[in-house]
Amino acid sequence: MKLTCVATPGSGGDYHTPASHLLEVEGVRLLLDCPVDLSALAAFAPVPLGADCGDAGDLIRAVPYYWSPAAAAAAKAGGVDAVLVSSATGMLGLPFLTRLPSFANTKVYVTELAARIGKLMMGELVEMHSEFVRYYGPDTDGPPKWMQGEKLHKLLSLLQNIVIEDEGMDLAPLMPLYSATNLEECMRKTQTVKYGEEVCFNGMLMLKASSSGLELGNCVWSIKGPRASITYLPSTVFVSA
Repeated sequence: MKLTCVATPGSGGDYHTPASHLLEVEGVRLLLDCPVDLSALAAFAPVPLGADCGDAGDLIRAVPYYWSPAAAAAAKAGGVDAVLVSSATGMLGLPFLTRLPSFANTKVYVTELAARIGKLMMGELVEMHSEFVRYYGPDTDGPPKWMQGEKLHKLLSLLQNIVIEDEGMDLAPLMPLYSATNLEECMRKTQTVKYGEEVCFNGMLMLKASSSGLELGNCVWSIKGPRASITYLPSTVFVSA
């Protein structure tokens, strides 16, 4: 059994980002949550409400890119067999993965309520992003201009205190947002489960989601195999009796 942290929990501004891990057990590779750190949006100038653009300072006037170390790590690993989602925020980065050919057969397990809330959140994110696209123009196939030369260094200086921290110059987790079509394709790959329901995966692992006792739809995953078992507590608070 091998457990690797691919995204640490963060709380940039007023937004909390859950952690994410890659778990290899019984010859199966699982991704535990796939969030997006929306604090990266602080590096981009908001869409002006009127004709006057105002002074954006060092902020980037362009269509934003989004920071998802979990999606980048899973893609770098060559794919995963399944994704276990423990909260609505833990699924915001899923369309980054499900749009890739190497994830065509990946299954996603999530509670019914978390799936519904997560879909609403991703839909709102896509709609917000469309406002940037309408103002700045559609994304291009190549790297945006702000990722070249001095503009890239200015971006890095902004992101050092926001999202990059110890990641250095690795910008692989910084990616353009998925589309509404990607979102719908992602939701078709999800298999919703009820609390306490056991699901057999790959004829080897038994998966069970239990309520974490926190936000609606949040869960704790129990993963049982012939030779190893693990309980993943992504967002549970322990309080002494």
